[in-house]
Amino acid sequence: MPIRYLLSIARLCSFVAIAAFTPTSQASQAAPQLFGNIQLSAKAAAGQQPAWIKRYRYGRVNMPALSAASPGKSAKSGAAPAGAAVIELNLFADVTLTARLESARKTPSGNLVWHGVIDSGGEVVLARVGDSLAGTVYHAGKQYHIEYVGNGNYRIGEIDPTRQLTEPEPSASPLTKSPQSLPQAKNSKSLDDGSEIDLLVTYNQTARSAAGGTNGIQAKIESGVELINQALARSGIVTRINLVAMEEVSHGETGNVFADLNWAKYDPGILKLRNQYAADIVFYITQTGNFFGVVDPFLNHGNVNNYHATSQLRQDSLLDVGHFGHELGHLLGCDHAGDQGFAHGRSWSYYSFGYDGYPSHPYRTVVSKTVTPALQIPYFSNPGIAYAGHAIGSNGGPHPADNVRTINETAAIVARFRNSADRNPINIVPFIYPLLF
Repeated sequence: MPIRYLLSIARLCSFVAIAAFTPTSQASQAAPQLFGNIQLSAKAAAGQQPAWIKRYRYGRVNMPALSAASPGKSAKSGAAPAGAAVIELNLFADVTLTARLESARKTPSGNLVWHGVIDSGGEVVLARVGDSLAGTVYHAGKQYHIEYVGNGNYRIGEIDPTRQLTEPEPSASPLTKSPQSLPQAKNSKSLDDGSEIDLLVTYNQTARSAAGGTNGIQAKIESGVELINQALARSGIVTRINLVAMEEVSHGETGNVFADLNWAKYDPGILKLRNQYAADIVFYITQTGNFFGVVDPFLNHGNVNNYHATSQLRQDSLLDVGHFGHELGHLLGCDHAGDQGFAHGRSWSYYSFGYDGYPSHPYRTVVSKTVTPALQIPYFSNPGIAYAGHAIGSNGGPHPADNVRTINETAAIVARFRNSADRNPINIVPFIYPLLF
């Protein structure tokens, strides 16, 4: 065989060899799927799913699929990856979504939080604490939750909002009257400007166990806070929620949200933690409760009482901004939508209503109740924002709806309930008040 043919064959073989060992681009590779299938026995699965889960399945999480979107070990809090990692959210056999995780950051607690967009519309928020993941997916008017249930297993559930628990009217609460003197920050050298509100989340053993352990409940808390911050940002609200601590507390549940809230408001241990972490507001997470949560509003037409800056919430509501963010909205002076409003004017001002546009505009904002078939969207009411071609708030009428104006006005007040410069002070003396029913 002539030498020129041998050289041609050699060049061809070299080209094939190089091509075989050249990695393909990310665009040409199939995106990794986040979930693998598992089968739980009927006995193992019994009783784990709340009534408001329309359908569900169990699976394992492919943690390496998230590694491409994780900040490096040396990354500081808030760091983001250079590019967007692409993953497949294989939620159900008929629901597989392509998500681009556009931001990833380390939280102040050192945990990881991702936010991404769905190619076909929607968003996803995921949070990882240790070996546990939690998250929420919004797509095509539906909401899906990703929850750790223990033993490395996860429940992927589609939420049915018509079956969810409601919220009581705070005016029906048998809460006690607050004392006049309140614990104050140690220093007055500087006051928080309202760009951040410091949040302490406490939970009990029953809630922690139901969420699959400490990492499981804390992943849900981190994910829930990220959902709230995304809703605040897209609504045009300046402030952000800064999760300063997650702590387990000792308390047996009563199953009554009012009684549990009253305990959390007056418990000296929680007061000590609030002062230790300089937390402006406090959430107490339980497993049981006759409602999804409750709050005793304290920003009532300019009357401020920071002792009431506490809310109770069920742990299975942490991944729903319409529950977690809903109660937070009340703490910041927001009212329900229209005729759903609180009795006796228990909100910041006349324009502090949420929005429900049913039936002409079948959408409702975060601080509204499930009393119409309207789809709840992750926005706070704002007459300056249009959703599906219609403003999600109003400046006039019998119920002006502008939660954004409300929170932008109250944020600086709430942010000064504790001075962040006092975080982790030494030798805290708790303020002890009697628990009265």
